[in-house]
Amino acid sequence: RRARAGFNPRTNTRMTIPSARTVGFRPSPELKKGL
Repeated sequence: RRARAGFNPRTNTRMTIPSARTVGFRPSPELKKGL
């Protein structure tokens, strides 16, 4: 995810949330068949 503007409700201040890598999950066809 890219960096974005955020808000800290505890201190009532704006802050920037740094970019972060997220883990993508894509179920395989075999897993979908089992559901």
